Amino acid sequence: MIFEQNFSSVLGINEAQKGTLPINPNPLRGATIDKAVIPPAESTAAAIAQFMLDKGVRAYNNSDFTEAVHQFDSYLNSGQADKNKEGEVRFFMAIAKLASDDTNGAQKIFADLANDSAKKHTFQEESQWYLALAYLKADNMNEAKRQLKKVARAGHPYEQKAKEILAQI
Repeated sequence: MIFEQNFSSVLGINEAQKGTLPINPNPLRGATIDKAVIPPAESTAAAIAQFMLDKGVRAYNNSDFTEAVHQFDSYLNSGQADKNKEGEVRFFMAIAKLASDDTNGAQKIFADLANDSAKKHTFQEESQWYLALAYLKADNMNEAKRQLKKVARAGHPYEQKAKEILAQI
């Protein structure tokens, strides 16, 4: 119940503006984003990788999280992934995994992103929050409490939400 009340695959405007991917922060309910066009056979490896990323973003925006995970994973493993976007792609892949009930897969990615001391991506604080939610979804209350206490520190964007959940559990 607590997970469902706090999880959303749609980021708020402030969080969405941090990223470079066109993940729709305000999708129209019931609307679908246009389907991707298949790239020509003579496309370069980089163009095909970009196609996979675009297809993943479209699937994510259409709440087709299983397809989004598949396309994001294909993009990341293509050898052509933009190093500056890898952390962001992994973040949205983890949200898609969590939305499609691959809680363990989501936890692994969020834990890696949340503990990235080099801050190689823009969603470290969001990853810390979603990691706590993943623990809640898995009914791992000890880890959830531990992670929520980290998030509840002063100045964290999810500080208040974390404190509210800690008071409930």
